[in-house]
Amino acid sequence: MERLCSTFVRKWLGVPPAFSSVNLSRKTSKLRLPVSSVVEEFKATKARAVSTLLPSEDGKARHANKTIKSGRKWKPQEAVMDAEAHWKHQVIVGVVCQGRLGLGNYNAKRWSKANAKGKRGLVVQRVRETVEEDRCVKAVGLACQGQWMQWDQALERSLSWKELWEVTKWVDQQRVKANKNQASRPKVVNFISEGDKAPRARTTAKNLPSILQRASDWEMQVDLKRKLVFPQDVAVTSLWPDMVLLSRSTKTMLVAELTVPWEGRLAISHQLKRAKYQDLIDEALIKGWHATVFPIEVGCPGFPTTSVCYFLQKFGLGPKHLKIATREIAETSSRWLWSMRAHSWNPSAGEG
Repeated sequence: MERLCSTFVRKWLGVPPAFSSVNLSRKTSKLRLPVSSVVEEFKATKARAVSTLLPSEDGKARHANKTIKSGRKWKPQEAVMDAEAHWKHQVIVGVVCQGRLGLGNYNAKRWSKANAKGKRGLVVQRVRETVEEDRCVKAVGLACQGQWMQWDQALERSLSWKELWEVTKWVDQQRVKANKNQASRPKVVNFISEGDKAPRARTTAKNLPSILQRASDWEMQVDLKRKLVFPQDVAVTSLWPDMVLLSRSTKTMLVAELTVPWEGRLAISHQLKRAKYQDLIDEALIKGWHATVFPIEVGCPGFPTTSVCYFLQKFGLGPKHLKIATREIAETSSRWLWSMRAHSWNPSAGEG
């Protein structure tokens, strides 16, 4: 059943038959699909039934869990006992650090304080985590399709069913934008009946304090269609970054350098770019300039990194706008490259 469902899901998504089913139902991958595994749902259902009957006060109901059949390879009774032992052990261990979260930012679920319904939920959660750990073990053995496990700096992306259903419409829109310039849309005027109130306008999200608020005489230079000449009064160098922002009144310089490496080299590329421009920053500091370099990395398939979020936050983008930027901008660029793959590209032509 699992193999049959995976086959139809691959056909519907348009991925090749060699695409592993491990990557279809992963919940901890960089690109999460709203697809659940049949085996995972089967185990979760059986474990929920056993955890419901096992603590029952009725003796007949308590012994009825032994009659729940699940095949020969997996026993729900053993899985429930292992899950309960895991959560009881977590009570002894206590709260531990989760990634980069600080103390007090993680609410641990305790087995001793949970009611009957809460304990059933913890048991099912642990069963799902066990299935996810098995997928992780299989993904490690995949030489090509398991490369995403080494993408430490790439941001995670979750797709919803709404986005999957609208993927055809989205592809058509991107194809139109890539082939020709769209005309500006006419302004829409909404009429209301006499005596009715006009609908309220949507309130925009508040942006964060921006680094651009320090001055009002910013000069921007970008490396597009022509080689960028670095300002000689700031530093003498043969390097040309992708973008330079200067404020001569406050003697502030911001340097942005974009790199598009493979996701497995995101951290290495960030360190190399920072080291490349370190001499330039030191020379600018000697001349009295406040210089800052922003190495930015976006993976080839379109996964932005944490450096992109840091760069956009410094320029005042709030959480709402930041989410839209990291989700749509990189995907739009990746889709444009895919749609223009049949066209010839000459790096020496000077086109950005």
